[in-house]
Amino acid sequence: MLGPVEFRQTCCYYHDVVKEAGVALRIKNKQSKKTNEISVE
Repeated sequence: MLGPVEFRQTCCYYHDVVKEAGVALRIKNKQSKKTNEISVE
């Protein structure tokens, strides 16, 4: 089991990762709307 401090650090770390991923996805979506035919994934 993780201690409270490690648990909090892990939660904050994953929260930041998810937040950054969400921002990156939003930016990617804006870019892909502008250049719709270029990036097809």
